[in-house]
Amino acid sequence: VFEEIDNNKKDEKVGRAARQFSRMDDEIVRRGNPAKGVEIQPGTVLKIDTKDYRDLLKGSNLDPAKKDNEIIAAALAYSYNVPGHGNTILISDDTNVRIKAAAEEVLAMPFEYEWVTSARNAVKPY
Repeated sequence: VFEEIDNNKKDEKVGRAARQFSRMDDEIVRRGNPAKGVEIQPGTVLKIDTKDYRDLLKGSNLDPAKKDNEIIAAALAYSYNVPGHGNTILISDDTNVRIKAAAEEVLAMPFEYEWVTSARNAVKPY
């Protein structure tokens, strides 16, 4: 996800949102250890994990070299393989990502602007 955000920072359409996302995440990192998880609001934890979970796509026809599928693999890992993370939700406006995630039995939902508003209230960017 961060690679895709980084690639879009200079994009004319989404660059501002990408930079704002990065600033919000930087503020979250200042509040705690993102590898262990930082609560951004009651009941919602942001965890940053850079491990490679593409091996979970073996037996699937999803191309593990594609970034979208790599994201699905990480969500799959948290949905089924990491204790206590059964409530993992993959958030994407990409319909095909949601369909492929559903085929891998990963709960996926479209992005809701209200989540940004509530996260913005929980995290004050500098």
